[in-house]
Amino acid sequence: MCVGHGAGLRGDAILPVILEIPVELGPRRYAIAVGHGLSKLLPDLLGGFRGRRTVLVASRRVFALHGRAVERSLRGLGPVHVTLVPDGERFKSRSSLEGVYDAFHEARLGRAGLVVALGGGVVGDVAGFAAATWMRGVDWVGIPTTLLSMVDSSIGGKVGINHAQAKNMIGAFHQPRAVVVDPGFLATLAARELRSGAFEILKCSILADRALFASLRKAPAGLRGWDRMEMENAIATACRIKADVVEKDEREAGMRRALNLGHTSRHAHANVTGKRTF
Repeated sequence: MCVGHGAGLRGDAILPVILEIPVELGPRRYAIAVGHGLSKLLPDLLGGFRGRRTVLVASRRVFALHGRAVERSLRGLGPVHVTLVPDGERFKSRSSLEGVYDAFHEARLGRAGLVVALGGGVVGDVAGFAAATWMRGVDWVGIPTTLLSMVDSSIGGKVGINHAQAKNMIGAFHQPRAVVVDPGFLATLAARELRSGAFEILKCSILADRALFASLRKAPAGLRGWDRMEMENAIATACRIKADVVEKDEREAGMRRALNLGHTSRHAHANVTGKRTF
């Protein structure tokens, strides 16, 4: 699978380089676009959704940082209704899901509507699951804002919420129609969150790409100040690795379990050391 490069002009402005990774799932095929500044180009990237009624789902913190700009960009496609969900894993819950359903109803979102998830993994999981179950399935697009969600949870269509007694037990496979990755969002990301994403990229390099591993070895500590193109290439390569696995095992019946390497080793480490946080 190739990572494509594209650039061009729109008026007098130079468009950013776009790295595009296709996820080949037959009729559920979609593309992951990676590039600084892409969140400003949503009318171009998502032109096929023009005229649709859209609900933008975001966490309060992410919307305060980036939401207005993304909302303005989406309005180039059509009307946008915004709904906000609380931050944090504990809010990946039925109550958050109900709030999103309420927003869908208020926005009169029909089967031709579009859901856009702006945020990290929790927002993507809740918004994606709401899209999977509203009117038995409406289209959704992921705009991940954390490094971890850019290279992991936004790819592959696993969406859901937590049960009070168990994590990720309520969910579905509902592939997005597109994923737009703008590494510019990472400038406002906390150092700990940036490290979490870096370890996910490291996992991908261990699984499938020595060149990516070598690139990470040369990266600055915490990835702050890493060359912009190096960052984009690392994200795109990690996305390509996950996309390759998802194409072969969309519903985690076999080899997709290899992507749980980090979860497996983390739980083993916690059991041996008693250390539950990192």
